[in-house]
Amino acid sequence: LEALSPPAILPIDCGGTRLVDVSFGEEVFVRLSKLRASGLFPGRWWVLTGVGEEMEENLGMVCRLAGVAIPSDRGVVGEIGPELRATLEVAREDGWVTSRRLVERAGDGRLALTAASNRLARLEEMGLLAPAEARGLEGGGRQKVY
Repeated sequence: LEALSPPAILPIDCGGTRLVDVSFGEEVFVRLSKLRASGLFPGRWWVLTGVGEEMEENLGMVCRLAGVAIPSDRGVVGEIGPELRATLEVAREDGWVTSRRLVERAGDGRLALTAASNRLARLEEMGLLAPAEARGLEGGGRQKVY
Protein backbone atom coordinates (compact mmCIF):
# COMPACT_ATOMS: atom_id res chain seq x y z
CA LEU A 1 0.00 0.00 0.00
CA GLU A 2 2.74 2.45 0.88
CA ALA A 3 4.53 1.67 -2.41
CA LEU A 4 1.53 2.86 -4.46
CA SER A 5 1.47 6.38 -5.88
CA PRO A 6 -1.65 8.25 -4.77
CA PRO A 7 -4.42 8.25 -5.65
CA ALA A 8 -4.65 4.46 -5.66
CA ILE A 9 -6.87 1.63 -4.51
CA LEU A 10 -5.27 -1.71 -3.67
CA PRO A 11 -7.51 -4.76 -4.10
CA ILE A 12 -6.63 -7.55 -1.66
CA ASP A 13 -7.77 -10.86 -3.16
CA CYS A 14 -9.25 -13.14 -0.52
CA GLY A 15 -10.64 -15.63 -3.04
CA GLY A 16 -10.29 -19.15 -1.71
CA THR A 17 -9.86 -17.95 1.90
CA ARG A 18 -12.60 -19.50 3.97
CA LEU A 19 -11.65 -18.39 7.44
CA VAL A 20 -9.74 -15.61 9.15
CA ASP A 21 -9.03 -16.20 12.82
CA VAL A 22 -9.20 -13.39 15.36
CA SER A 23 -5.44 -13.03 15.72
CA PHE A 24 -4.78 -12.73 11.99
CA GLY A 25 -7.75 -10.43 11.49
CA GLU A 26 -6.51 -8.09 14.21
CA GLU A 27 -2.86 -8.15 13.15
CA VAL A 28 -3.52 -7.54 9.46
CA PHE A 29 -6.91 -6.05 8.64
CA VAL A 30 -7.71 -4.13 11.83
CA ARG A 31 -4.17 -2.79 12.05
CA LEU A 32 -4.23 -1.75 8.38
CA SER A 33 -7.59 -0.01 8.89
CA LYS A 34 -6.32 1.92 11.88
CA LEU A 35 -3.07 2.90 10.14
CA ARG A 36 -5.02 4.15 7.14
CA ALA A 37 -7.41 6.11 9.38
CA SER A 38 -4.41 7.69 11.15
CA GLY A 39 -3.33 9.26 7.86
CA LEU A 40 -0.31 7.02 7.24
CA PHE A 41 -1.38 6.26 3.65
CA PRO A 42 -2.81 9.51 2.27
CA GLY A 43 -4.53 9.10 -1.07
CA ARG A 44 -4.39 5.31 -0.87
CA TRP A 45 -7.21 2.93 -0.08
CA TRP A 46 -7.70 -0.82 -0.05
CA VAL A 47 -10.62 -3.14 -0.60
CA LEU A 48 -11.08 -6.85 0.03
CA THR A 49 -12.22 -8.87 -2.98
CA GLY A 50 -13.45 -12.44 -3.21
CA VAL A 51 -14.68 -12.45 0.40
CA GLY A 52 -16.82 -15.49 1.15
CA GLU A 53 -19.61 -15.73 3.73
CA GLU A 54 -17.52 -17.52 6.39
CA MET A 55 -14.67 -15.05 6.10
CA GLU A 56 -17.07 -12.10 6.16
CA GLU A 57 -18.75 -13.45 9.30
CA ASN A 58 -15.50 -14.05 11.18
CA LEU A 59 -13.81 -10.85 10.05
CA GLY A 60 -17.01 -8.94 10.79
CA MET A 61 -16.84 -10.09 14.41
CA VAL A 62 -13.20 -8.98 14.64
CA CYS A 63 -14.10 -5.60 13.13
CA ARG A 64 -17.01 -5.08 15.52
CA LEU A 65 -14.80 -5.84 18.52
CA ALA A 66 -12.14 -3.41 17.26
CA GLY A 67 -14.61 -0.72 16.19
CA VAL A 68 -13.51 -0.64 12.55
CA ALA A 69 -15.20 -1.27 9.23
CA ILE A 70 -13.51 -2.65 6.13
CA PRO A 71 -14.53 -2.14 2.50
CA SER A 72 -15.13 -5.26 0.45
CA ASP A 73 -16.68 -6.15 -2.85
CA ARG A 74 -19.61 -7.51 -0.78
CA GLY A 75 -20.13 -4.17 0.96
CA VAL A 76 -18.87 -3.20 4.39
CA VAL A 77 -17.37 -5.77 6.75
CA GLY A 78 -18.05 -4.67 10.33
CA GLU A 79 -20.65 -2.25 11.54
CA ILE A 80 -21.33 1.37 10.68
CA GLY A 81 -24.24 3.53 11.73
CA PRO A 82 -27.40 3.74 9.64
CA GLU A 83 -26.62 7.31 8.54
CA LEU A 84 -23.23 6.24 7.16
CA ARG A 85 -24.77 3.17 5.51
CA ALA A 86 -27.40 5.41 3.87
CA THR A 87 -24.62 7.72 2.64
CA LEU A 88 -22.78 4.78 1.07
CA GLU A 89 -26.03 3.68 -0.54
CA VAL A 90 -26.40 7.08 -2.25
CA ALA A 91 -22.83 6.80 -3.56
CA ARG A 92 -23.51 3.27 -4.83
CA GLU A 93 -26.83 4.15 -6.46
CA ASP A 94 -25.64 7.36 -8.13
CA GLY A 95 -22.05 6.30 -8.81
CA TRP A 96 -20.85 9.47 -7.05
CA VAL A 97 -21.74 11.62 -4.07
CA THR A 98 -21.08 15.09 -2.68
CA SER A 99 -22.30 16.75 0.50
CA ARG A 100 -24.76 18.83 -1.55
CA ARG A 101 -26.06 15.69 -3.27
CA LEU A 102 -26.71 14.07 0.12
CA VAL A 103 -28.70 17.13 1.22
CA GLU A 104 -30.72 17.03 -2.02
CA ARG A 105 -31.42 13.32 -1.67
CA ALA A 106 -32.51 13.72 1.96
CA GLY A 107 -35.06 16.36 0.91
CA ASP A 108 -37.22 18.62 3.07
CA GLY A 109 -34.22 20.21 4.81
CA ARG A 110 -33.78 17.13 7.02
CA LEU A 111 -30.01 17.06 6.57
CA ALA A 112 -27.72 20.04 7.09
CA LEU A 113 -24.82 20.56 4.69
CA THR A 114 -22.37 20.41 7.59
CA ALA A 115 -23.75 17.03 8.71
CA ALA A 116 -23.51 15.70 5.15
CA SER A 117 -19.89 16.90 4.89
CA ASN A 118 -19.08 15.26 8.23
CA ARG A 119 -20.53 11.93 7.07
CA LEU A 120 -18.44 11.95 3.92
CA ALA A 121 -15.30 12.93 5.83
CA ARG A 122 -15.90 10.11 8.32
CA LEU A 123 -16.36 7.55 5.53
CA GLU A 124 -13.19 8.79 3.84
CA GLU A 125 -11.28 8.55 7.12
CA MET A 126 -12.54 4.99 7.56
CA GLY A 127 -11.35 4.12 4.06
CA LEU A 128 -14.89 3.39 2.86
CA LEU A 129 -15.07 6.26 0.32
CA ALA A 130 -12.33 7.70 -1.87
CA PRO A 131 -12.52 11.22 -3.30
CA ALA A 132 -12.42 11.29 -7.10
CA GLU A 133 -11.99 15.04 -7.55
CA ALA A 134 -12.55 18.46 -5.99
CA ARG A 135 -14.87 20.84 -7.86
CA GLY A 136 -15.12 24.59 -7.59
CA LEU A 137 -18.42 26.03 -6.36
CA GLU A 138 -20.29 29.08 -7.54
CA GLY A 139 -19.44 31.90 -5.19
CA GLY A 140 -16.12 30.27 -4.25
CA GLY A 141 -14.99 27.26 -2.30
CA ARG A 142 -14.53 23.65 -3.33
CA GLN A 143 -16.31 20.39 -2.66
CA LYS A 144 -15.07 16.83 -2.90
CA VAL A 145 -16.74 14.40 -5.24
CA TYR A 146 -16.57 10.81 -4.03
